[in-house]
Amino acid sequence: NPYAFTNADAKTILSFFDNTPSDADVFICCDSGESRSPAIAAALKKYQGESDSNIWDSPEYHPNSFVYHICCECFQSMK
Repeated sequence: NPYAFTNADAKTILSFFDNTPSDADVFICCDSGESRSPAIAAALKKYQGESDSNIWDSPEYHPNSFVYHICCECFQSMK
């Protein structure tokens, strides 16, 4: 289901991220690490005020734009 990722999922991710020590390494993974994971990583970079272009421009990743937009909208509303 392409719409299986929800706003509640994004809130859970951000809650976990915000409660992780700032000096911790964060590893983001999904079944293949090619679509959802990069989308979440890009959204988290944007949330931190960093550029996410290295993820979008990489030939290794194909960020899921639906997941990215859900995360960005949720993360922005929780700032």
